Amino acid sequence: TRFCLICTFLCAICSTNAQSLRTADSLLAGGQYLAARVAYERVLFAPNSPEAAFKAAFGKAQCLKQQGRYALAVTFLNEQLQASLPDSLTLRLRQEQVLCAYLAGQFEQTLSLLDRLPYLHPDAPVPP
Repeated sequence: TRFCLICTFLCAICSTNAQSLRTADSLLAGGQYLAARVAYERVLFAPNSPEAAFKAAFGKAQCLKQQGRYALAVTFLNEQLQASLPDSLTLRLRQEQVLCAYLAGQFEQTLSLLDRLPYLHPDAPVPP
């Protein structure tokens, strides 16, 4: 009986995270950026897979960009890069951070972030 309850509990947690991501994605698509940011933050707060954490962080960054809060997006992505994500997902977050820094008018930081990419991700192709 205990095993069955544990499995049910874990399954409910996983489906809740997936549903929360779908809800956040639909809010983002509907232009409700603040509500979507809160929904993505809820996914980030709950323990989840690295892929779900990446999707939530990337989605929240998209919401911040849509609201014109580029500097806040840079700071947020910097915090998310401290998490243990696979290298391929970390690279995508770093690229998004570079774009947000550029859009925020933080040109020195943009150049600094760009200069770090080959050292942090030596196997990644260099963008043209």
